[in-house]
Amino acid sequence: MNQYNQLAFHLSNSLKMHVIIEQEHELISEYLNPISLVELDHYVKSLLHDFIQTSSNEVGEIITQKFQESDFVFTSFKYLNLHMTIGPFLDNDYQIQTINQMKRVLKLDADRTHMLNQFYEDMQILLPHDLRYIHHLLTTYQGYHIDSKIIHLKTVQSKSDAYMLKENINEIRLYVKNNYAFEAKLMKCIETGDPEGVKTMIDSLATFYLPDRAPKDTLRNTKNKMIILNSISTRAAIKGGLDIYHAHEISTKLGIEIEQLKSDLDQEQMSLRIVSTFAEAVRDYQTQNFPELIRQTHLYIYRNLREPFSVSDIASSLYVSKEHLSRTFKKITHKTIQDVIMDYKIMEAKKLIEQNELNLMDISDLLNFSSSAHFSTAFKKKTGYTPKAYKKKVDVNHPQ
Repeated sequence: MNQYNQLAFHLSNSLKMHVIIEQEHELISEYLNPISLVELDHYVKSLLHDFIQTSSNEVGEIITQKFQESDFVFTSFKYLNLHMTIGPFLDNDYQIQTINQMKRVLKLDADRTHMLNQFYEDMQILLPHDLRYIHHLLTTYQGYHIDSKIIHLKTVQSKSDAYMLKENINEIRLYVKNNYAFEAKLMKCIETGDPEGVKTMIDSLATFYLPDRAPKDTLRNTKNKMIILNSISTRAAIKGGLDIYHAHEISTKLGIEIEQLKSDLDQEQMSLRIVSTFAEAVRDYQTQNFPELIRQTHLYIYRNLREPFSVSDIASSLYVSKEHLSRTFKKITHKTIQDVIMDYKIMEAKKLIEQNELNLMDISDLLNFSSSAHFSTAFKKKTGYTPKAYKKKVDVNHPQ
């Protein structure tokens, strides 16, 4: 069974998680990655033990179980009389609420919380296709001989100029210089929350150079450029005060849109959408000067803007009382939570009207206004226009 011991060793090293292989309930290989946080180490090993006991009685090639407190996932793979267990890992990005909950479960003080944060940062995210691939490894794995000879060729210096035969080096240097100048200006506009400023820079985007990694695939090249633009815009927004999790959510959504591009001709429109979205988010949602509780309240409102929720729901998600949250929020921001919810709803309504994809009734329903009359009254109070009048104003300024 030595070959499976090799498999366990390499999986444990590459995935940085526990790997255990049993044959007919007899342990044949065990690699437990030590966790520096003692409380967490005991917690994980307890979950691992419980999962092995549970999964051993289940029928199936791949069995997973997620634990609600921590969002940790464990998986067992069965093949013939073998039973391999791996974990913990995540099946999605973790949420700040999970960290807060685990701090209470493990009874951690502030000095040890950073170790918990780091553990979550370092955890692997495994998706269903990853699990199927690992199961395939188990079913097809063959051990190798450790005495196999490896021939080491002489270390040589690469001939970097050979890769530049078809490029004008001076031209490339000029492109690189322009890249840095463009990025600096763009980041400044996003940092300061200036959507109009970033729009004026799109014309100069043609100088934003990316060496073609797929010379025969112009659409792939366009997507590569958009991915880079998305990345530097995310960093600029975070530097400008946008909550890191909020910035990550925006970046993820834009990343999906980038991959859905159908033509490289959409580059200019997508570029404008990326930079404008981040600049608008910094302008509308930046909370860098607020305490963590207030920042998380803003983030909850933003994330759930299209879902019905109450102040009690926010307080419950942040593990504080409704009274404490409302009192602290008003003291810090000089606004009530309901006022901020309405501010966010009207900002979102304006964007939806400007996109011209939904009618006013649909926008009212989407943002959970009690009626179209309530929507119209609230919108006019915040903007000075009724939704209908604002739509006419947008249509005049931006005719189709």
